[in-house]
Order: sequence, then C-alpha cells, then structure tokens
Amino acid sequence: ALYFTRVGSAHCTLASLSRATLRTSSMAFVVKNTFICEVVSEALDAPGPRPQQRAKTVHYWPCCSAETLPQAADADAPGWAEEPAYAATVGAILDAMPALAFDGNGCTLVQQVLESASGEEMRQVAASLRGSVRLAAHSPYAHHLLEHLLHHLGIEDTSFIAEELKGGGRELVLNEFGSSVLCQLLLFSTHDPSTEQLIEEVLSGDTTAVCHHKHGHKVALAILEHGSPRQRSQICVSLRGEVPRSSRHRFAAQVVAEALLHGAAEDSHSLAVAVVCKPGAVTSLACHCFGVQVVRSLLRLPRISGAVLQELNTNGHKLKKDKFGAEIMMEIGLHAGACDALAPCGGA
Repeated sequence: ALYFTRVGSAHCTLASLSRATLRTSSMAFVVKNTFICEVVSEALDAPGPRPQQRAKTVHYWPCCSAETLPQAADADAPGWAEEPAYAATVGAILDAMPALAFDGNGCTLVQQVLESASGEEMRQVAASLRGSVRLAAHSPYAHHLLEHLLHHLGIEDTSFIAEELKGGGRELVLNEFGSSVLCQLLLFSTHDPSTEQLIEEVLSGDTTAVCHHKHGHKVALAILEHGSPRQRSQICVSLRGEVPRSSRHRFAAQVVAEALLHGAAEDSHSLAVAVVCKPGAVTSLACHCFGVQVVRSLLRLPRISGAVLQELNTNGHKLKKDKFGAEIMMEIGLHAGACDALAPCGGA
C-alpha cells in the first residue's frame, strides 16, 4: 500500500517540494516524519484501534508519475539527445524541478540530461532552482547541480547562487556540501561581487576555526588559490597567531603549507618567520606527520630556506631515526654520510 523513500531532511524536502510545480497524475504522496509515502488504492491505516503516536507533520502534493519521466539508462544511450523524445524529456524534467534535484535518482537523471543540454536548457534548469539555492547547497544531491551550473554557465547566469547564499556563509563553510559549493564559486565566480561579499562573510568570524575544520579548511585552501589578495592576507594573519598548533593540525597544517606558498610575499615571509623563530621548531615539525608538509613549503621559500636547511643539517642524526624526518632528508638529498660531514660545521 505504501512506497517508502528515505529523505535526508524532512524540513528541507518539504520546503523545496512545496514550491515545485509538478506534473499532475493519479499518484499522490504523503510525508510522515522523514519518509515519503506513496498513497495508492489502499487506505493509509489498517482498521482497528490506533496506538498513541507522536505528532507528525503531514503535507500532500501531486507528483509526476515515474512513467512520465525517462529512466536514467536512457540518458546514457548514444544519440539520445537527438531523439524526438529528448525535448519532451527535458520539458518533463523542468516541470518536476526543483523536486528532482533533492532526490538521489532524480538528481542523477538531471545531471545526465545536462551533459547533452544546450545553454538555454541549462539556463532554464538554473532558473528552476531560484529560491531554493540555500536548501540545495546543503543537500547531498542538489549541490551537485549547483556546481554543474557554475562550471558550464557564465557569471551572469549563476550570480543568483552567491546572492541567495549571502547571510548563511558561516554555516555553509562548515557544511560538507555547502563548503564544496563555496569552493566552486571561488573557482568559477571569484570576481562576482556577490561571491566576494559571501567570502568576506565567511572570513568575518573566527578564521582560524575555519582553517581547523574538516570542511572549512577546503574553503580556506580555495581562498588562498583563487581569492583576492585581501582575503589571502586575512588567512595568513589569522594563522600567524596560532602557528605552533596550526602547523601540527591535521587540516590546518595544509592551510599553513599553502599560505606559505600562495600568500603575498610579506605575508608569507612573516608566517615563515613565526614558524621557525623558536629553536628546534623546524626539526620538531619535520618529525611530525602533519608538520612535515609545512617544512616542505618552507624549503621552497628563498628567503627562509637557508635557515631551514641549516637546522635540518644540524639535527640530521635525530631526523634519520624518525619516519617523516628520514623522508624529508631523502627528499633534499641529505643522508647519514652527509649529516656526519655537516655536523661539525653545524655545531660551530
């Protein structure tokens, strides 16, 4: 009597589906808790006394029948885009948007159609997501469509994405799917004023916390590579205040290593000095599973690499006993014999 489909978030799904204009058919659905239930000929509840249940949010909407949409395999067939049914298929998908974007199979179908879609058809899909961007950015499925549109459409057609995301940047940067959308915005729309404002919002709070977060650090890396000079400088300054902890952190160490290479010259040098200023800091980092990548970046900086090499040479015997220290010694061409020869010079 019922067909159950699990959805990730009942609130998000209801909010998106309630705005959708879908093809009317004989099928109807009811949402109970986090399940979408297809109502067919039989009654929803069996006859007889009902046990007490907690309150439920129930919402009904018409839905397109499965027969009215193509199967995902059709979109993979050679020459499918040239078939007469293609236009009808695109029309049916547009009618079912944005609901399809929030369903796993539906989102896959839309992406397959977009691979063969024209620019105008992509713009129609983009238009169908207006008003649902923030929900889509947090969706495990719909965020893929946002990224696809950012990749294939120009800034003028996708500027609404960053515009709708403004005001939720701090929440977005710590979300697995939202952080991915932010990275794509930095890659393809970095000069869009709305994107710049959104990134400024992300950096307005505790930037160090973003660099230490398992999802936020990916956005920090994207900012260092594609962001404005001011945004890159902001990350370097925030890291400089907690260099010892950040250089040994699983995620932040990656950001420190990239900031040394992609930050402005003075910002990069100031950060490097903060790393090496404490005696023995370079050796300690070279023997650390995450800190060793910071040492690799230091060795690529002409103004600081000499001091780094000198400390590594001086402590060569300690480094060769450590897994990561021995690896970096091999990378820079230092081996046990070279350390023996350099030790007296280093000691002097």
